[in-house]
Amino acid sequence: MSKKKTPKEKKDAAYEKDHYTFAWKSPHGFQKSWKKKKNRVNRVVRRKSKALLHSIEGQSYTELSPEQESFTDQLFRKGLSKKKLRKIGVVSLREKVEQKIADRKKHSGFNVRNKARQIEGFRRFWFRLEKLLSRLARFPDFQEFLQSEPRWVPRLEQWILSASRRISWEKKKQERPVSAQKSTPTRA
Repeated sequence: MSKKKTPKEKKDAAYEKDHYTFAWKSPHGFQKSWKKKKNRVNRVVRRKSKALLHSIEGQSYTELSPEQESFTDQLFRKGLSKKKLRKIGVVSLREKVEQKIADRKKHSGFNVRNKARQIEGFRRFWFRLEKLLSRLARFPDFQEFLQSEPRWVPRLEQWILSASRRISWEKKKQERPVSAQKSTPTRA
């Protein structure tokens, strides 16, 4: 008689015995896609066997060649090469859980890190642009361009002003304590 398992033992057994396949399309679509794959392989075998049987079927026993006469079920099966169908990415429940936890940790805070990276990239771009503009200001051709095209002067000034406001706003936002950023006014 088998011993009654505790919930902990049941869970440990499930971690080791249960297996999952990480399907490419979706986690729930594996059953349907696996059935289609099996049917496709079996269809190929059925067609080959039908063709082999039809080639022998119309002939009488006396007309058969020695190879066809000794056509046993082993030779029949040997003539049909069935493609091996393997499941890819089969893991135990324990491995699946560990992998999902690792993915969750890797992706947590992704937007925050991405936002900080974007801001840093924009700052580098801004400093490079300032250097470029300071170099351009020295060239007489650029000064001539601004004099001949006066509509560009206010556009450049406005763009520079809005970019500097954005940078200062981001600096203030980062300097504020976290509690001040998340606090919301309460209604009385």
